[in-house]
Amino acid sequence: MLGPGIHILMVLGLCVFQPSGNTTQPSDDAAATELFELVTAYFKAPKSSQRAKIASQIAEQADSDLDAVANAVGQVQLWSPQKSGFTSFELKTRGETKTPVDVFVPRDYDPSQAYPLVVVLHGQGGRGRGVLGYLWKMLGQHANNFIIAAPTGYRGCSFMEPEDAAGDPPALLSELVRRYHVDRDRIYLVGFSMGGHAAYIMATLHGCHFASVVSVAGTLVLPYTQLCSLLLPNMLNTPVMAVWGKEDRFDGEGKPAIGGGIAGVNRRLRRLARKGDLPFTAFEVEEAGHMDVEPPIEPLLGFLQMKRRAAPKTIVHYFRYPEQGRSGWLRQIKFLGRPWNGAQLSVITRPGVDFDEYVVEAVRKKLAYFGGTIEGQDIDLQMRRTDKLELLLNDKLIDLDKPIHLKVNGKIRFEDQAKPSIKTLLKIAHRDWDFQNLYSVRLIVGRKALARQD
Repeated sequence: MLGPGIHILMVLGLCVFQPSGNTTQPSDDAAATELFELVTAYFKAPKSSQRAKIASQIAEQADSDLDAVANAVGQVQLWSPQKSGFTSFELKTRGETKTPVDVFVPRDYDPSQAYPLVVVLHGQGGRGRGVLGYLWKMLGQHANNFIIAAPTGYRGCSFMEPEDAAGDPPALLSELVRRYHVDRDRIYLVGFSMGGHAAYIMATLHGCHFASVVSVAGTLVLPYTQLCSLLLPNMLNTPVMAVWGKEDRFDGEGKPAIGGGIAGVNRRLRRLARKGDLPFTAFEVEEAGHMDVEPPIEPLLGFLQMKRRAAPKTIVHYFRYPEQGRSGWLRQIKFLGRPWNGAQLSVITRPGVDFDEYVVEAVRKKLAYFGGTIEGQDIDLQMRRTDKLELLLNDKLIDLDKPIHLKVNGKIRFEDQAKPSIKTLLKIAHRDWDFQNLYSVRLIVGRKALARQD
């Protein structure tokens, strides 16, 4: 149901797991060993000034061998041993808000190995520890295959929340990947009911972090259902599995909900996803309502084995707040104007105007946007309410030995060969704490000025 209620997260995921990540030790060659030690020192250095000095040493030691540095970065060991079993910590975010986070750490956790991570979002009235214990029991012996994290009273997972909550989801992920050795290509998000609504929003606004997202008994909750057609394409590179009951069509008072309730909205999303060729897998469970719906096991297992689409060639990203301005190889650096806040949600139309089209267009103008495509060496970007972008490139996206042709809003902004940089590779890996998907080229792209390489 869309209305209030106490719900329990119901998630199933049983899959055989082998710890992933490159755990090969550096070569015995003295130069390779010295390079590995320098790279490790770089990521352990607490100050940017220290890292800058070490980065210069790394560049000199590597003698412009980008592959050697990338290999060393992929082998760094930066995580401390952690006690196995159930534990917890408090996440401090913007405004000193504290979010309790319960975590299950696999038995015999080995910090030299990379583990898949499941973030679990509870339903309304639930708590992290309760839903974590429930999931742990459901998984049985297979629970030991994952690090599982469950925040309580999570923020920033609704389209309607204020700006100060928007940074909480990426802050949680950042804290988790620094505490535990996580396979960045195997981070999953699963939610039930209110958590299922949140899962949709996370797939829409923070989808680039996840290998897949599963929503059970939830839907894409927006101030106007017409906005689904505007925001759903954000999921272009994030596989979403939606599971709902055919009878989940009532509100909190047991009356038929407007639009058919969760079942009705999800059917509309299914049609839109098919039309847009989005990676959206839908299951409507016969004779099930809100509380008794369960995901089909075999498809769910497949979703818990997926890997993140790290180098998509097309990006579409509408968003409200600066903290949501990241998707794939694009990052917003500077927001243009003030974000659309909660006091601006009223849309007034005029007689004779198509209401659906009017709502979508009115909200489109309020949202920030960036997107783009890469075809060969041609990069075509669009940006709106975004003053400055960061464009990150690697050899999975372009041929680094050839010039690129960059257009921004239809105008040529860069025509030259991008120069890979060891220092850029290190800086981006440290900032994102991602040692699996590395970028050696960073271009600063403005609305009007020529793009420049940083």
